[in-house]
Amino acid sequence: MCTVVNTSKNGNFFARTLDMAESFDEVLAVVPRKYPLSFRFEVASGEHYAYMGMAHVADGAPLFYDAVNECGLCCAALRFAEECHYSEHPDGAPNLASFEVIPYIMARFPSSEEAFSALRGLSITNDAYSPSLPPSPLHFIVSDKKFSFAIEPTNQGAAIKRAPLGVLANAPNLPMQLAIYESGAIFDSLDFSSPARFARAAELAKRCDPSSSLEMLSSMRALSVPRGFGKGCDCAEHRTVYTSCIDKDKLEYTVLHEKSAVPQVLSLKRENIDSQKLSLYEIEPHGVQHIN
Repeated sequence: MCTVVNTSKNGNFFARTLDMAESFDEVLAVVPRKYPLSFRFEVASGEHYAYMGMAHVADGAPLFYDAVNECGLCCAALRFAEECHYSEHPDGAPNLASFEVIPYIMARFPSSEEAFSALRGLSITNDAYSPSLPPSPLHFIVSDKKFSFAIEPTNQGAAIKRAPLGVLANAPNLPMQLAIYESGAIFDSLDFSSPARFARAAELAKRCDPSSSLEMLSSMRALSVPRGFGKGCDCAEHRTVYTSCIDKDKLEYTVLHEKSAVPQVLSLKRENIDSQKLSLYEIEPHGVQHIN
């Protein structure tokens, strides 16, 4: 159960909640321009755009939940259970495993417009990262200050559609979520189902005009799932593990994680983005700790 809100009014922010039954030791990861990237079916990337975000690290490689690159382009993955359908065999251009979607977009595209055009015909395969890490059912939202679009793998292929409200939640698919919201459906204030969170996120995007990441994080409390609260949830055991806000102008990633008493900030502008070495930061109660 996750929710994303993209807003570009007084400030230029991309915020999300990450809602799961447990934390998987997420870290903040910075991928510099010269860090080698490889893909299962696509040509390996040489020098590329630098990017950073939240990730689970497996075998030394970051598997991103969300990220922003040096151009201010953002992408996040959200659970897309039941409806998700990955290709059995590569049959599009490009061909990507689900865990490659975020790094591919971050590394190659400076804007939503270029990504939206280049990803037409995309095929997302059902390849696992490893035997112990099978593919998760995901859909994605890509945003910059101009517009947002969603990528939803279905049995008809990867649907790539504009997200006119700049928001996304879990399944159902984006067109269905928009239809439910536009129908004027009324939700209980303690309903944390996906359509209810989508509706609240849409209203937040319309009405919220934060001037800082901290203000945006505060607004995102309306979408947070409390620990131990089950009514209306897609999964009663889920809770908000972290809430993050990316300032697309300052290239700052601010996160309030359940492990930390206060929000933590990482700035891409303060990193050596011309390096070849991946940088990882562990979130601790009162700061972030460089761990490699």
